[in-house]
Amino acid sequence: MVIDNRALPDLAIQERESLLQQVARLDALHQIHRAAASTLDLEPMLEMVVTTAAAVMRSDACSVYLHDEERGHLILSAVVGLPDEAIGRVTLAIGEGITGLAARRQTIISTPDAHAHPAYAPMPYLNDDHLHAHISVPMFLPAVGRLVGVLNLHFRDRRTLGDDDLAFLTTVAGELAIAIDHARLYQATDVALHRKVAELQTLQKVTAVVTSTLDLTQVLETIAEQAAVLGQADVVSMYELGPDGESLTFLAGYEATNGEGAPVREEMRKEAVRRAMQISALDPGDSLPVVTTGADDGAGEGTVFCIPLRTAHGMIGGICLHFDMGNGPSRDQVDLLESFCNTAAIAIEQARLYDDARRSLTSKSALLQEMHHRVRNNLQTVAALLSMHVRRAGEQAWALPLKEAVNRIRSIAAVHDLLTREDIGITTVNEVAKLVTDEAATTLLPPGAEYLFVVAGEPAEVSSREATVLAILINELVANAVLHGLEGRMHGVVKVHIGLADGQVTVRVEDDGKGFPPGFRAERDGGLGLQITQNLVSTDLRGTVSLEPSPLGGGAVVLTFTPRLGA
Repeated sequence: MVIDNRALPDLAIQERESLLQQVARLDALHQIHRAAASTLDLEPMLEMVVTTAAAVMRSDACSVYLHDEERGHLILSAVVGLPDEAIGRVTLAIGEGITGLAARRQTIISTPDAHAHPAYAPMPYLNDDHLHAHISVPMFLPAVGRLVGVLNLHFRDRRTLGDDDLAFLTTVAGELAIAIDHARLYQATDVALHRKVAELQTLQKVTAVVTSTLDLTQVLETIAEQAAVLGQADVVSMYELGPDGESLTFLAGYEATNGEGAPVREEMRKEAVRRAMQISALDPGDSLPVVTTGADDGAGEGTVFCIPLRTAHGMIGGICLHFDMGNGPSRDQVDLLESFCNTAAIAIEQARLYDDARRSLTSKSALLQEMHHRVRNNLQTVAALLSMHVRRAGEQAWALPLKEAVNRIRSIAAVHDLLTREDIGITTVNEVAKLVTDEAATTLLPPGAEYLFVVAGEPAEVSSREATVLAILINELVANAVLHGLEGRMHGVVKVHIGLADGQVTVRVEDDGKGFPPGFRAERDGGLGLQITQNLVSTDLRGTVSLEPSPLGGGAVVLTFTPRLGA
């Protein structure tokens, strides 16, 4: 199988963009969690959640239905992009409509056209005829087997979300379920629940601290310290379960007693983690397993209490709390630690994914930079070989087309050289134009001619693929200006002006030469350069080309396109 080396940079860019999307999802999850943890007042919290969720998912509308356990209904409780008067007025039975069906099945339902879905049921007050794509994500607390509600995303266009987006929404729904459940507990009127308010506020603050960063080392150290605060433990140690499902690796620790207490044997802590994970794996729906190992063996080590760390992808390890005196944490502290560890496990997974993505992105960026460097070297070698033929050709007729080919190759090589020095995969049209005009000034000018090349305008960023295409285009237009517009002249001006407005880039190449003949049409009268220009602009840049008179006195060719930068 023959591999086209020219395709390698684009493949690497696609991998880089995929990694950037993963980093963006982690950042989006971080934003949603911050919104959910911003307050325990249910209404403001829901408003902030739907606003943030709609923003990070770029949806046209977002809604949250809460489950009323007494009546068994779903009640519309917050919206953005939909009429506010619908809040509290729209109710659904479990199984009714797409939203109710997702709640009954306890699984995501994603449809590109809600109106064509068999379960679609029009609702009064919503006025959602203009919305098509619909995603319903049930918010469920698997530990207690309770449905909290349903998060809906609505889009004007018809689209289908990928598996990565659906997995991301599942994680978001789990985060929101915990936050909403805490907020509803806060609003409950039962006296026993009000006694938990202070504890929930503490948990909320601690959770905010844990999720305030994506740095893995800092996350692990913060979790260990905050677990000691919540459980009032003397020593805390965290362990990660190995790929074999048996071995345990120490992750982080914290000593509140500055080493003054009795030492904790490593095997004692690991055994507690193993027992806790075994109990949790046998019956995940049961209450949190409390594993304690006392000083029955006479070692005087106090008590070790262990909590397993579990995410949606399975068990990842455990946290051990060591108490020099007493029998371990109280029941209230156990409840706090259980909720804290659920969030801590997600925070660890987020930080690890972010760390892996960042390292992989660095590696891919270095690889892409090396690819640009090698392509540049190869192109320069080809240009050098062709230049030797040009010098041998002398004044023969075929020397000029060969010289133009050399200039095109050198322009592309210059762009790859630029991409090895600038931000990987991104440069500006101005930089490309400057490199191309510099090449033209050294290779295309007639002997003794003095032309002024000007590059002006706003810096407009483009991807490496677009930069390569623009190098060819600007080279063709500058060559046309030199060889045709300024033909027979020893002095002249060639100007490249870049404009940027409303996301569109305009590249204007003009000269002060003789201009276009009357009735000139590019598709009929243009040479190879203009044909290349029209084909590349329409197919690669998806833009337009126009010919105009130039204020300088000659002709102007204007390219207009919208850059397609990576996420």
